[in-house]
Amino acid sequence: MLGRQGKTALKICGAASVVATAWIFAGLSLNDYVMDKANEKERELARQVNWNNKELPLHAFDLNDTNNKKWAQDTANSQNRD
Repeated sequence: MLGRQGKTALKICGAASVVATAWIFAGLSLNDYVMDKANEKERELARQVNWNNKELPLHAFDLNDTNNKKWAQDTANSQNRD
């Protein structure tokens, strides 16, 4: 049904989809890692300068942001212990 060129095209497209999936996954993983570290550093700097988060809210303190899930969960757990 498929000719020689069709089979070759399927092989190329199959390999390309695997490579693209791996590339996207690696990029998203790197982005998550970098955003976690950046938000952690931003929170550290805000504590050092006594940042007023109520008047000028920082992204790193947004409990609903997907990049702050682990920090938000840790914060909620520590508040529940107190």
